[in-house]
Amino acid sequence: MTRKDYQLIAKTISDFRYEGTAFRDPVMIALIDRLGARICEALENENPRFNADKFLEAMEYGKRPTTDEIVMRAWGS
Repeated sequence: MTRKDYQLIAKTISDFRYEGTAFRDPVMIALIDRLGARICEALENENPRFNADKFLEAMEYGKRPTTDEIVMRAWGS
C-alpha cells in the first residue's frame, strides 16, 4: 500500500466521526477510535515503515468534534 492509501483510510475514519449523530455518542466515538486503532495496528504489522503516530493523528484519534466543526464540515468548509 502507498501513503495515499493510508491517507484515504485515515480520512475515511475521520469523516465517519462527523457523520449523523456519531459525534454526540461517546460510545460511538470510542468504537470509531478502537476500530481505527486496530486498523492502524494491522497496517503497522504489514509495513515496518508505516508511521502509526501520523495515522492516528490523521484519523483524529480521541477527538470528539464540536458542534461548530460538524456544521463547518456539513457546509464543506
